[in-house]
Amino acid sequence: MPRGWLHRLTWLPRRIELVRDEEGSVTGFVRCVHVGLADGTGPDPMVAYRRDEKRGLLPVGIVPDRAFWRDANVLFGSTYDDPRAERFLRARTIAQVCAREVQHVLGAEARFRVVLLGVATDQSRVEVTRAESLVAHARLFADPIAGGAIERALGHAETGVKALDSALFEYARHALSPGARSPDTKDIRALVQSFHAGPAAWSALGEAFQTFLRDLEDDADAAERRFAQRVLDVVRDELRRATARADATSGWLKAGARAEVHLSRGLRPIVRAAAAPTANPSPESPG
Repeated sequence: MPRGWLHRLTWLPRRIELVRDEEGSVTGFVRCVHVGLADGTGPDPMVAYRRDEKRGLLPVGIVPDRAFWRDANVLFGSTYDDPRAERFLRARTIAQVCAREVQHVLGAEARFRVVLLGVATDQSRVEVTRAESLVAHARLFADPIAGGAIERALGHAETGVKALDSALFEYARHALSPGARSPDTKDIRALVQSFHAGPAAWSALGEAFQTFLRDLEDDADAAERRFAQRVLDVVRDELRRATARADATSGWLKAGARAEVHLSRGLRPIVRAAAAPTANPSPESPG
């Protein structure tokens, strides 16, 4: 068991012990990898966790092809008061920012840059190291309305890019079809990946999410609508870019039309969110 906070926060993940003979000469060593903590130690206060129904709290890890902002709800949508009732358990530092005493001292209008550091490994081999940051208003971390808006905004982004991928698959399937026979799935996926539309969309939405966090400070409803509209714009632009061909034949043009219809169906929930009225409309606003 750790002897205190310093010991807990500097716990060594691996240790090497030199083995000496009676004369003091080194004759070997003992290597211990991933030296764990005793049961009951509790979660690491500097780590965010998600709750698994079977395995309990699991650290929110770094995924090589997934930026952390896509999991930002672990910073805003949970508390440290009752860990058993939460889907996520955020870092203790975030919980401290939400405390009334802290906001009284630092000011409720303060903004914080949350720096996220992580390493993705595969069987002790480091695949990627990552450092990301998010800037957010102090009170947003303790605002359930903002937490809900962030949860829905991330859902819009996931839905939008998923609809884009599905529409491009439909496009490739029809464009590569040699008549009645369906093309090979590997060829379809290879063509879809060659467009690089998904990564481009996620990159653009990452920038939009930072703007969304700033907009949340003033009006959560309006910020969510603007972000939903931005998702629509980014996804539609990426589909047009991917399907634009100077040498397009009638078959490719028909495939593009099918893809647009397919995308429109997938984007319906986001279209409704972008057009949703505010929760407290002004007297001169319709509805």
